Amino acid sequence: MKKRITSVVLSLGMFGLVLSSSQIVNAQIITRTATTRCSIIEHWDKIAFSILDTNLAELTQLPLNSPLDIKVLDDPKTVADLKKKVLDFLSAHYNLEGIQLTPTMIRIRSVEYAQTCIESIATETTTLPPTPLD
Repeated sequence: MKKRITSVVLSLGMFGLVLSSSQIVNAQIITRTATTRCSIIEHWDKIAFSILDTNLAELTQLPLNSPLDIKVLDDPKTVADLKKKVLDFLSAHYNLEGIQLTPTMIRIRSVEYAQTCIESIATETTTLPPTPLD
């Protein structure tokens, strides 16, 4: 009986339930489970790029044709202009507001996406009744 209860608990865990505690008391197993969902999700882009323009490399004091990357918040509902994101970041970070930056000054190498749960809430807590072990 103990093995069967454990497999039920593990299968519940595969469907989004988080196992919070399990203990054996007087030959009985008591398991508490809770479900949670993320209420606030942030979407991030990690943009790998290279600077192709020697003037931009000198202004930022970053190496020419070398792999660099930035991480920026993203709006998943819109298509992102990756080169614009990189150029806007470089302009703000290196105070290049008066300088004409063009997309040909950089090359996008790759982009990776990530989601971060900022705030989660418990949606349900369930206590399974004690079951005698055979």
